[in-house]
Amino acid sequence: MPITTTSNDVIFVGHGTYQGGAQNFTVPAGVELWMLQPVGSAITDGPVTALVGNTAIDRLILCQTNGECDDFHTLGLPQRIAAGQQAPNLILHDLADLKALVQAAIPRGPNHVIMVTQDTNLQTLLGLPDVQKMIQAHVASHTVLRVFWAACTHLQQNPNDPPAVYGNALAVALAAAKFAKTHNTPAVVAAAGAALDFARLHPQDGPGAVAAAAAHDATTANLIHIL
Repeated sequence: MPITTTSNDVIFVGHGTYQGGAQNFTVPAGVELWMLQPVGSAITDGPVTALVGNTAIDRLILCQTNGECDDFHTLGLPQRIAAGQQAPNLILHDLADLKALVQAAIPRGPNHVIMVTQDTNLQTLLGLPDVQKMIQAHVASHTVLRVFWAACTHLQQNPNDPPAVYGNALAVALAAAKFAKTHNTPAVVAAAGAALDFARLHPQDGPGAVAAAAAHDATTANLIHIL
């Protein structure tokens, strides 16, 4: 099922890192923490702006620095960490020059997109007064507040070139390119190229990228997986 945030969710946005080791904490009652990527990886602008903009994410892929990519369904992602479970105490940093990109993606009206101006760990973020009010309201009504981490999770001691998460049309194009490496027929190569061309123009339209590939090869078009 596609991932779609709403104005009722909390989304922490910024640059992100993890100190490593045993820097964990217990997720408080009334919270369900969502992390799209595994610890030690980066997240690209596409999935972040989709989360912030309440745009459906129907395709996600994790790519290594050597170009090898894996679908999320084979990796058991995204992670949904329930109340009472241990979570990495990630650190959120100021977005700096990327802040305007994120702000432009935020819909008008009520939202709970939270950014920081100084380094703040996840446990502290959940303790912010406005967030606590929301959490306590969910505890009182026996419901769960979804909290999304829309930032990288790479290790502080090794921040260079971590594996990265791509979403929607670009994820479709990368998956098609991977398929073309092992099934190097004219139709598959043409399908992968069409998906990439489409993704460059419409990065959030995963189904559109699949349709572009389908015009050349049906097997390649079937690469999309619902989360």
